[in-house]
Amino acid sequence: MCDTNCSQEELIAKVDKIGIEMGQYCTQAFLPPNDLEYEKFYYPILLKGKKRYAGHKFEPGLAPKLDVKGFECIRRDFAPLVNKTQKRVLELLCKEGNVQGAIDYTRSVVVQLLQNKIPLELLTMSKQLTRRPCDYKNPSAHVNLAQKLIDTQPAHIAPKPGDRIDYCIRPRSRGEKTADLAVTPEEVRNGTYVVDTRWILSNQLRKPMQRIFEMIMENSNAIFAVNSIRNIHSASNKLMSNFITATPRTNNKRKAPEKPVKMIQLKKSKREMDLSRYFKNC
Repeated sequence: MCDTNCSQEELIAKVDKIGIEMGQYCTQAFLPPNDLEYEKFYYPILLKGKKRYAGHKFEPGLAPKLDVKGFECIRRDFAPLVNKTQKRVLELLCKEGNVQGAIDYTRSVVVQLLQNKIPLELLTMSKQLTRRPCDYKNPSAHVNLAQKLIDTQPAHIAPKPGDRIDYCIRPRSRGEKTADLAVTPEEVRNGTYVVDTRWILSNQLRKPMQRIFEMIMENSNAIFAVNSIRNIHSASNKLMSNFITATPRTNNKRKAPEKPVKMIQLKKSKREMDLSRYFKNC
């Protein structure tokens, strides 16, 4: 409906004009008190599903900005690393139009995560304790940690219903469930436990990011491949962590550097329909 082979200023003027005309036309066609008013447009926009989209929003009288609905970067129950990474990727895709830059940025986050180079603050999750831990039928990780703190801390310090519980996930031992793996950030800082970065990648970072990349590329799995990345060895429980010491490498061999991920474009659908045909059929 609008030719995009022009400058951004010309495009905004074209779209605003068409939007206003469409609003006036529809208002005349509908019975009062219906009034259709042009509000905004997105260019570009990523449509994932109902109430789940992200785009560069242009609104008359306001500066253009990134508008996100339904994605994980606007929720609080994911690790801050997910929020930060996803928001930056959406900025690169929607505001800057830099697809390869978004791929390279995400790949660098994956590599840094598995090399234990991500700050602890970005790996610390937080969830609200909505009721007493004993009232949960199927307690999750933050609930079990809250019960542990209640059992070990004075009453005036221990968490209460309504508090948010900050926690990290440590590596598991055989037979343990994810609900049993929550530890406090202080226990990670003092070296008692370490964060399970593989769990963060597979259960926190990968799915939210892959939902975006699978819309624009065929080989989105390659961004999260970890075959050539070796993360630092870590203990899964407090007892064994006392026996682990850092030892310097004696050989000079280095692993081959990570190769950048090249995008394979999605195959175009053979079924195409012009927009004007749709209105002719109505």
